[in-house]
This record gives sequence, structure tokens and C-alpha cells, in this order.
Amino acid sequence: MKTNKLATLTGAVFLSLSLTPAVNASDKDIAALTHFWQNPQKTEQECLEYYYYSDVITFYCMAQAYLDYQTLQTLSGLPVFLQGPHTKTQLELNNQYSFGHYNKDFVIWLKENLLPASQAPGFTELFKFFYNNYVKQTARTHYVVHEHLLSNSDYLKQEQQAYVRILKTQGFSEEFDYGAEYYHFAGLYEEDYDGSIVKQAVLFWIRRVTDGTEAVFFEGLNALLEVYDPAFLQAWRKQSECQSASTAKQLSCQRIAYTKEMAIAEEELERVYRKLYAKRDTEGQAKLKKAQALWIEFRNANAVFLVNGLKNEQQEAVSQIKEKANMTQERIKVLEAELETK
Repeated sequence: MKTNKLATLTGAVFLSLSLTPAVNASDKDIAALTHFWQNPQKTEQECLEYYYYSDVITFYCMAQAYLDYQTLQTLSGLPVFLQGPHTKTQLELNNQYSFGHYNKDFVIWLKENLLPASQAPGFTELFKFFYNNYVKQTARTHYVVHEHLLSNSDYLKQEQQAYVRILKTQGFSEEFDYGAEYYHFAGLYEEDYDGSIVKQAVLFWIRRVTDGTEAVFFEGLNALLEVYDPAFLQAWRKQSECQSASTAKQLSCQRIAYTKEMAIAEEELERVYRKLYAKRDTEGQAKLKKAQALWIEFRNANAVFLVNGLKNEQQEAVSQIKEKANMTQERIKVLEAELETK
């Protein structure tokens, strides 16, 4: 299968870590790094199209623009891998029966020494552009997948055992699209996450659980997000707190979310309504105004009717807001369709 450049955690997140200037970096090194961050697409174009499940490929291909495999091991004084098909000097990128087991100490070294801004704060703004355009989607997806996957230990164990069994028997080839069902893992595809990255993330964490580096990789990912994506982390943690809270707390969280959704929908409805109103003649404007007033009255009454009978008053209030938001979205579609006919 094709591997999307910078679409894996190692390739995107930890490549970015390895491409951070060391404390004693020379002006030439910093200039080379700056050029890479400002023109990463040029390096992408130079990388070949690979067809393998491993996330090491992107790391190796992209990192050579500034810091190759051997140099990285020399700088850290640590082997990158402890087990797998790779040697100390070469990466075997197409082995169908084995994958690289990372050295936990090496991953810790990456996080502690090369996290952007931790050692070179002046590069924070420069790296923000690189993060937002080349890393953010992958980092967020791997974070969310990790939280879902690790919260279900039975499922994780089952998938890990199946993965290892396939490695030992038939292996992975480009014709074998293993884990295709992971595109829809935890319903993330339906939440607008890229299914291919979701799949890669599930496989990545399965491998990291298998080689024992899951915790330290997640620490590094979390540290990166705390610096460059704190709003995402805050929103995710708040959502997680709501999901694990008491029923009353969950309803409170839902009310806040639906109220926000309703406010956005009403703002969009008003915009579309005004646009349609401006296109009507005087008689048409009067009819539209009356129809809109009657529809709003119907929407409010219908929301009350639809949730009638719920025993919990708080749940009833939350459900009313949700129903009104749904009906408002449908009304927007109706008015937009009218716009297209005028």
C-alpha cells in the first residue's frame, strides 16, 4: 500500500524532533534546518513512493535531508532499534515478517534533547508553520487513537495478538491490506479524521505496545502537543472528562456543546435568510418573513413535543436544544436550495 509522506507518527512527529537544532548547532546546520522547514515539500518530492506498512520509511527518507540514520545514532550514542530487521548502519525497509523494535532509551533521548523549542526557543515560530501544515493532523490523530485504543485493553490485546500472528505466518505484502477495518476505528472516520492516518495510527500503537515503547512515545507526543497544540489538548481532555463523569455532569457538558452548536446554526440560518430576503421583491420578502416566523414557532413547539415524556428535566432541556439545532440545520438546507433557484 502507498505510505503517505509525513502521515505516520515516526515520520511526522519524531522526524520533526530529530530535525531540531542541537544546543551547539552551527550556523550552517541552522541554515539547513531553516531551509528544510520552509521547503519540506521539496524533500517529499525527492522521496520514492514506498509500498509497505512500516512507519520507519518516511522517517528514513525525510530525515536524510538533515540528519541521517547513522548520524542520529552517533549524536544520541544509542541504537535506534534493539530488535528487528535493521542493522546499526542500514534500515531494511521491506521486510514482511518483522518490524523495528525501538530502543526506549533512544525515544526518551529524542524527547528530552530534541523537542522543538525545548532546547531552541527561538525556533518556536518557525516550527509552528511546519507543525500546522505537515504534522498537526497526524499528531492529533495518533493522540486520539492512542486514547481510544489504550482504554480498551481486551480489544488491544486481541488486535496485538492477531498482528504478531500474521507477522509470524504469512507476513505483510503490498497486496495484503491488513487492518483495513481500522479506517473506521472508534468512529473517527465519521468524525472527519483521515481514515488512512487512523489506520496507520492503530498499527503504530500496536507495534509500540509490542516493543514496549508505547508510554515513552506517547509522552513525547503529548509534550509536542502541549507546546504547539494546547487548545486541542484542552478540548480533548474536557471531552474525556465529560464522557467519564457522572450522568449529571455529562448532561451539563452536552448542554454546553449543543448550545454552542445551536448558536452557530442560528447564525448561519440568519445569514442565509438575509441573503435570500435580499433577492426577493417586496411581496416575496413579506411572504418569506411570515414563513420564517411561523417556522421558528413550529421548530420550538416541535422540539418540546419530540422530547415530551423524558423523566429528567435536565435531559429534556438538553434534548430540546439538540432537536432545535437539528431542525435549524435542515432549515438552512431548504433556504440554500431556494437561493440556487433564484
